[in-house]
Amino acid sequence: MPDLTERDVTEERRAGRRAGLIAFASVTASVCALGVANSASDSPLTQPGSAMVDRLDADRQKQLVDFAASTDLQAIAAGLRSVGLLLCIPVGLYLIALVRRRGADVSIWVRRSLVAGPLFVVAATIVGFLAFKDIADAYVASGPQSAGRAADLIESDGTLKAAGSFDLGSRIVFGVWVGMLSLYAMRVGLLTSFLGYWGVAAAGALVILPIGDAMFLSWLVSLGLLAVGYWPGGRPEAWERMAAVDGPAF
Repeated sequence: MPDLTERDVTEERRAGRRAGLIAFASVTASVCALGVANSASDSPLTQPGSAMVDRLDADRQKQLVDFAASTDLQAIAAGLRSVGLLLCIPVGLYLIALVRRRGADVSIWVRRSLVAGPLFVVAATIVGFLAFKDIADAYVASGPQSAGRAADLIESDGTLKAAGSFDLGSRIVFGVWVGMLSLYAMRVGLLTSFLGYWGVAAAGALVILPIGDAMFLSWLVSLGLLAVGYWPGGRPEAWERMAAVDGPAF
């Protein structure tokens, strides 16, 4: 396939700087969300508004008390997480444009999941926050603040259960674009095989492992570095030229 023209490279570098800064802003917002949530509680939710709570009754008790005492901070944390998620969309669109420019036909489902995934996770975050807030408010408003009552309130709340299912489903949609786009970018040589497979692993971990969010953020930081023009040892050649669609870059 033909090399990129000088104008093409200039345009991509300009767009890359913007995309890289957006990627860094997304990661910063997500990390700050965790920091704010942790500052408000010794036993915070796994992710702000994620509707994922601890299994131990004593931990659930502390979560409810701490959440009720720091609702404003938890709302800020959920808001920061939402901002970080939404900022993933323009970064993903930028990578799709690069992949398509190098000859790969990106599935429409990848493009749809790129937009739908972050929106669904944001919605799940908001629903989870509101559901947990209602439980925490009811817990501290009246009745004994025992570990057993905390467990009963959490386990019997249908809205929180629905929020948990919604969160899982939204993560699956989110993981589709992360994993598939990693494969596309690796195939045209924009990502090394390590980064490509790391993105695939992060996509799966987002659904089944607690470290999924950290894996995704590390992938996003790496993508941001590549976009702004930096990578240890130099970026793969496909960033500067059209690459044949013939497998991963090693």
